[in-house]
Amino acid sequence: MYEALLKATPEYQKVAASFGSAGPAALFGLPPAGRALLYAALQKDLGRVLCIVTPGEAEATHFADDLKALGLTAAVFPPRDFMLRPVEGAGREYEYRRLSVLGALAGGRLQAVCVPAEALLQYTVPRAEFIQNTLTLKPGMVYNREALVARLFAAGYVRRSQVDGPGQFSVRGDIVDIYAPDMRQPARVEYWDDEIDSMSSFDLLTQRRDGALEKIYLSPAREVLFGSTAETAEALRSAIKKARGKHRTALEKATEADLSQLDSGLMPEAMDKYYGIRYPAPATLLDHLDAPLFILDEVGGIRDAQKATEFRRSEELTGLLEEGVLCPGLDVLYQTMDDLVIAAQSSSTLLCENFLRGMNEFKLKDLINAEAFAAPNWNGDLASLREDLDPLIAQGYAVTLFAGTPKGAAALTRDLADKGYAVSMSRDVRPAKGILQVLPGHLTAGCTFPFAHAAVLSSRRHGLDEEAAAEAKKRKKNKNALSSLSDIKPGDYVVHQSHGIGMYAGIQRLEVQGATKDYLKVQYSGSDVLYVPVTQLDLLSRYTAPGDEEKVKLAKLGGTEWQRTRAKVKKPPRRWRRSSLSCTPAAVRPQATPSRRTATGSGTLRPALTTTKRTTSCTPPPRSSRTWKRVTPWIVCSAAMWAWARPKWRCAPPSSASWAASNAPCWHPPPCWRGSTTTPCSPAWRPSR
Repeated sequence: MYEALLKATPEYQKVAASFGSAGPAALFGLPPAGRALLYAALQKDLGRVLCIVTPGEAEATHFADDLKALGLTAAVFPPRDFMLRPVEGAGREYEYRRLSVLGALAGGRLQAVCVPAEALLQYTVPRAEFIQNTLTLKPGMVYNREALVARLFAAGYVRRSQVDGPGQFSVRGDIVDIYAPDMRQPARVEYWDDEIDSMSSFDLLTQRRDGALEKIYLSPAREVLFGSTAETAEALRSAIKKARGKHRTALEKATEADLSQLDSGLMPEAMDKYYGIRYPAPATLLDHLDAPLFILDEVGGIRDAQKATEFRRSEELTGLLEEGVLCPGLDVLYQTMDDLVIAAQSSSTLLCENFLRGMNEFKLKDLINAEAFAAPNWNGDLASLREDLDPLIAQGYAVTLFAGTPKGAAALTRDLADKGYAVSMSRDVRPAKGILQVLPGHLTAGCTFPFAHAAVLSSRRHGLDEEAAAEAKKRKKNKNALSSLSDIKPGDYVVHQSHGIGMYAGIQRLEVQGATKDYLKVQYSGSDVLYVPVTQLDLLSRYTAPGDEEKVKLAKLGGTEWQRTRAKVKKPPRRWRRSSLSCTPAAVRPQATPSRRTATGSGTLRPALTTTKRTTSCTPPPRSSRTWKRVTPWIVCSAAMWAWARPKWRCAPPSSASWAASNAPCWHPPPCWRGSTTTPCSPAWRPSR
């Protein structure tokens, strides 16, 4: 509803017209929540893909969440760390996320991409190379299995005996399991000779199929694609032959270790540094978009963030050049802020700021001012919501309210209708003065548009949405569990849930029962070593004890020390349980009195159920009111403490007479019963024989 009101305003029409020609236009006055609403309206109106550039990943995530709530398919294209030096284990989570976005763009499944400036300026696989290595499979299709395996190798996939992560595939007879970076679940392809008989998704943990698939898209699993090891070695040697002088010597030094690994048939992990050799014409995310709605959100923030990024990057590359890991020509992996300005000048671009700021590097073709105000989120209280709604409706605003879940939206609609409001849950409701539209979903914040007489309010997000809640159910209970291999480095102390404190020593590839997998190597006391599968990373958490790194004692595998330590943490120390009785006031303190005779004439020692007057010895001093308040919780537990203390003193003898006549020594009462009316030498306190 708000979109129809926005489109009728001169401000919106100026913004939409600015995308008809190349060059940047500047928009001022809208808060971030208002800009998200404007971007969604522009995409639905013009039908072009949004590319929103933000200063950081957090801002990009907020915009993506808001655009999803407004009905668009949006994703975040994150920055990643290039792998420039040899490492034992490599986490490629961010690279897979980037490839997933590129695959969705190639398939036309995205309407908006939110990207931090750092990620936009990082080089990626060119569009033609990406499409060339993308394959579509359908049931009934004839595609040779050996040809499929060769195609997967060329696209950067790794062969495993069993698929346990993205970028992998396995072959077992006529079954090929594939996990592409943009798949929610891996796919199982079953062959009948050279024909694909069936395809289905399957669960990664149980390896059992879930449901049939009509088609699958297999996008590349690496951003730098070289093909086979032989082709890669030939490409590197060809680049060395073309180099001259000192550059050739430096290139030979930088590629020596990788060439020896390639000659042995293994693909090195750190292949990102050869991007310039593999792709003479570099490409960025913009090369994967056709005439997008290019938007630079918070230009000043982008400029500041990019300065910090370029400084950090320069320091890192300088160190690698000095070490000989890189050489001139292999360090060209990023664009600069100047390249971003050139891209903005050559495209139809919108520069957005909340307040008017200088943009001297851009040649602006138009300046647009649209005044709007951020609105706070609704906290769930109907009375406070009415306080926000009544002034807006009185001024003739049409209000759209996002009320969370569909059930919550339906309930709120009934409540507002009972209060006399004109409410509708239809998305196609015609805008009218004073009408209220209630929709499911959440926004980061609301916004009021005085120039359009429209307002958008949102409820505060409580907990997780449905997708996040479903994912949370699958997670382990360990809230401090590691989520990525980038969280630790060799030499860090880690804590295993079952085996205790150890030292992380890197990743090692082992063959166990014919299956080759990656394992995290954890060193324990002495020569003990534990190998944890990478898929069980959540069993480990980082050891966080500030200032205690030099005194860390490694646990011993198979010992009971770690179990005892965990048991101590779960229950209070023994001395607390013993001392709790001594804190009990005499007024409610259990008294040790002889019990009534039983049918056999025997008796037992038990606490009296009646209370006694408080004696001088247990009366708290005048200034101990705070102490008395601290003691009060233990009073409630006195009966439980007696149940624990009772076995410490044995029962009375068969008869009270024999007890009184005995010459047994006195058993003095414990300190916690001082002040009792029972005297220490009375028969009730003599121990039985």
